[in-house]
Amino acid sequence: MTVNMRNQKGLTLLEVLVALSILALIMMGLMFVVGSSSKAITMSKDRDRATTLASTFLELLGTTAYDDLVEFNNVITSDPVGTFPTNPQFFDICERWRNEIETILSQDAFGTVLVETNTPVSGRTRVTVFVFWERGGIQHSANLVEVR
Repeated sequence: MTVNMRNQKGLTLLEVLVALSILALIMMGLMFVVGSSSKAITMSKDRDRATTLASTFLELLGTTAYDDLVEFNNVITSDPVGTFPTNPQFFDICERWRNEIETILSQDAFGTVLVETNTPVSGRTRVTVFVFWERGGIQHSANLVEVR
């Protein structure tokens, strides 16, 4: 008795392997997209946090008298002993900011402040606040500038 294969219904092994190969390629593409999206979301969160930390420091400086702003020039939170102001009130502002940076971003993250007097015009002071952090072996930064 001979069986006519054309009348048989079902899938051959070759058809199953081709279908699985196509499915595997689609899944690899989706995994790449999900991985890239996850990385972008993490970077966005870090940048948002760093910008918020810079903004927080500028708000803390809002209570500082105009003439005292130069006390904060060249502050580097990773070097509190050498760069923080000697005035206890200003030192506390910098210390609180350092703790926030290390708690919210990472232990290696740090902030710096640049205070430029008579810039951009005479009688004005420009305060630039930077926040630096590392993610995946790459150094990142965010900064805000305020003119008073």
